[in-house]
Amino acid sequence: MIPFIWFTYLTIIIFSLGIVNILIKRDGINLVVGVELIVNAALINFISGSAYILNNNGAVYGLLVLITAVLETVMLLVLLLVYFDHYGSLDFSRIRNLRG
Repeated sequence: MIPFIWFTYLTIIIFSLGIVNILIKRDGINLVVGVELIVNAALINFISGSAYILNNNGAVYGLLVLITAVLETVMLLVLLLVYFDHYGSLDFSRIRNLRG
């Protein structure tokens, strides 16, 4: 069995990559990828924790997180399509133009 600390290290690395991706990249698709990396890090943490304590509650929560992440991704992609249709670009430096 793989030690629990390795999963913790993997979660820290994936979470950090997601945060760096959100902070450095200003493109819409990269924003979605960064958010998905953060959600997947939490998912790995839930499932590895439930396997470590021999309880299935973390796997159930992980399944709910996975379903929520899929729905979130679909909503973000729809918003990006509308944004691209309106501005012709996915560069978020123009976001100031969205004021009413």
